[in-house]
Amino acid sequence: MLLFVFDVGGQLPWGVETLVNAAALAVAGGVFLLWRFQARLIYMAYVPSGSRSVVARPDRFQMPDYEDASLVTPDGVRVRAYAIFNNNGKRAAAVDSSAAATAAPCTLLYLHANAGNMGHRLPIARALFVTLGCNVVLLSYRG
Repeated sequence: MLLFVFDVGGQLPWGVETLVNAAALAVAGGVFLLWRFQARLIYMAYVPSGSRSVVARPDRFQMPDYEDASLVTPDGVRVRAYAIFNNNGKRAAAVDSSAAATAAPCTLLYLHANAGNMGHRLPIARALFVTLGCNVVLLSYRG
C-alpha cells in the first residue's frame, strides 16, 4: 500500500483498507488541485471568451470624452483604467438651478465585479454617467 491511513492490525475486511487509502489519496489530490488552480477558479479572466484581448471603449457607448490610462502597481502588474469625463453638466443644472449645480460634477469610482472586463461594464457606466451626470472611473480587474 502506498498510504497507510488506518492500521488497525488487519481487523478490517479485505479491500477496505485499500479503499480507504484510495479515497484519502483522491481527497488529498482534489485538495491539491483546488489549491493549485484556485486563482483560475476565483478570478475568471477568461469569461466570457475574448475578455483578455477585446475591451470595448467608452466612445462606443456615446461617452467620447475619456482617457485610457495604464497604471502600474508596486508589484509590477499593469492595470488599465478608463476615466470618463462628463463636461456638459446638463443633468445637474436641470435638477437644481442653484450655484452648486454649476460646480464640477462628482466622480464615481466603479470597481466592477469578478469575470469579464471593464468594457463589459460600460453600459452600466453610461447609465451612471447619464443619470447622475458624474464622471466615471473604471479600473480593470487585476485577475
